[in-house]
Amino acid sequence: MTYIRKVDLNQKEIVRGLRAMGYSVRHTHTVGKGFPDLAIGKFGVNLLVEVKREGEPLTLDEKEFFDAWQGYAIVGYDVLHIDACFQKHLLMVGR
Repeated sequence: MTYIRKVDLNQKEIVRGLRAMGYSVRHTHTVGKGFPDLAIGKFGVNLLVEVKREGEPLTLDEKEFFDAWQGYAIVGYDVLHIDACFQKHLLMVGR
């Protein structure tokens, strides 16, 4: 069965804002099966981002992804929130 993979309403604004801040951004929402919407990178460090609006719940597939994923991935609500999470991750990996 084929599903239409929707782009979150705030994703376009988030992508534009992250790129303006110097991030590399790739859309990954078409991967499906709960895989996050964006892969972002800066300073040689990568982060997977599931784009949501504040208060919007994860789908069952997204929950399963986050439960199983051993890398760094976040649920991001806006550019400043995503950047703050990325900066925290930089400190954790010693960059």
